[in-house]
Amino acid sequence: MKTSYFFNYGRRFILFFVFLLLLTILLCYRVDPFSIYGRVYTKDGHEVNSPGFTSQLHMGKSAAIKRYKPNIIIMGSSRAAFGLSASSSEKYFPQQNVYNMAFPGASAYESLRYFQHAIASSDIKQAFISLDFFQYHGGRALPSSFREERLAVDINNQSTNDPVNDYLSTLLSADAVFYSFKVATGLCDWKSIYLTNGFKYQDLTGAWAKQFISSEQRYIDDTYTIPDYTFNNKNDSGTTFDYFRKMVQLAHQHHIDLHFFISPSHARQWEVIAQLGLWQKWEYWK
Repeated sequence: MKTSYFFNYGRRFILFFVFLLLLTILLCYRVDPFSIYGRVYTKDGHEVNSPGFTSQLHMGKSAAIKRYKPNIIIMGSSRAAFGLSASSSEKYFPQQNVYNMAFPGASAYESLRYFQHAIASSDIKQAFISLDFFQYHGGRALPSSFREERLAVDINNQSTNDPVNDYLSTLLSADAVFYSFKVATGLCDWKSIYLTNGFKYQDLTGAWAKQFISSEQRYIDDTYTIPDYTFNNKNDSGTTFDYFRKMVQLAHQHHIDLHFFISPSHARQWEVIAQLGLWQKWEYWK
C-alpha cells in the first residue's frame, strides 16, 4: 500500500514538474523577452525589440542577423550603434535591407567574429565598420556575454553553430522568466531599446554631459590603463591589427564592398589619450 502511495505521489510530482517546465517554456517563447524568436513590439508607431534585448545584445544581434538576412551591415562600437540612425540608413540606402550590428564596447576581435558570423548567415554586399582606438587594446578581456558557440562559424570559418545554450538561456533561465514577467506586466524599462533592424531607438534629445564625463572616467580608470595599453594580443600570438587584416581578406574573398571609418569623438577624448601618454600609439594606430 505504501509503495503504491509513494509511486502515485512521485508520478504526480513528476507530471506537475513537467507541466511547470512546459508552462515556463511557453511563457518565455510567447513573450520572447530577448527578441530571439521574432516577436515584435511597438513603441510610438515603431517596430522595436523587447527591452530584454538590450541586456543581451551579443545574443540578440547574433540571432537577428540570421532572421533579418541583411545585404548591408554596420558594425563597430557604441558610436556606430548610437551615432547612426535608422532614418539615415533609409535615406542613403533606400529599398535596401540594412542591419546595425554595432554594440557598446565591441573589441576588434568581436567585430571580426561577428563579421564572420554575418557573412556565414546572410548574403552581405556592403559593410561599414567603425574603428575606435580602444578596440585595438589587446590586453582587454572579452565580455562574459560574448560566446563563440552562438556564432555560425569559428575563427577559421568552419561551421560550429551550437544554439543549445541560447535556447536554455532564453526559455528556461531565471533571467528569461524575470524579463518575461517584466515585459508581460509592463514593468520593464522602455527608455533604452533597439529597433528590429538593430538601430538604437532614438528618443533622447540632450543631457549627455554626465555621460561624457562618466565615459572619460572609465577610459582613465579602466579601458586604456588596466592593463597597460598594448596592441599585442592577450592570449594569442600577433597583434590586434591581425583582426583588421582578416576582415579585409574576408571582404575580398566574398566580394563585399567594405568601408572603414574612424569614429568621430569629442576633443575631450583626444585630451584623455594625450594625458595618459598614449598619443604616439594613437597616431600609430591611425
